[in-house]
Amino acid sequence: MTNLKDQIIYNTIEYLDTHDLGYSNKAKMHLQDLAKEFHITLKKQSKIDTKVALKKFILNGDGYNETIPKLFNSL
Repeated sequence: MTNLKDQIIYNTIEYLDTHDLGYSNKAKMHLQDLAKEFHITLKKQSKIDTKVALKKFILNGDGYNETIPKLFNSL
């Protein structure tokens, strides 16, 4: 799981730096895998800033039920 989380963080940072949609798609793919591990349903939510969503995902204060969908929808 840690490696999966690291891949999500890396690809999201690369997306923020380069705006290359390839990194966004990789991060989304890994987020879907992580959501499956925790039995989290990804559904449309209001879009928030990607940097804010990434910080919340890294700190994980609200739990994965909140942070994974937020980051997924921000990408």
